[in-house]
Amino acid sequence: MQLCTEAGFLAFFSAVAVFGTPADIALTEIAIEASFRAHPATPEALRAMARRR
Repeated sequence: MQLCTEAGFLAFFSAVAVFGTPADIALTEIAIEASFRAHPATPEALRAMARRR
């Protein structure tokens, strides 16, 4: 995912882990998504956005 913000360019990639099986009703909808930076400038742009708040 790529975003252009007033703080700069943000780029992320994500990984999704899905838990459960079709026969397991309790776990059919559990998924965890984690986003990671995909560009070296992303962390500094996020810090700049946080400082403005």
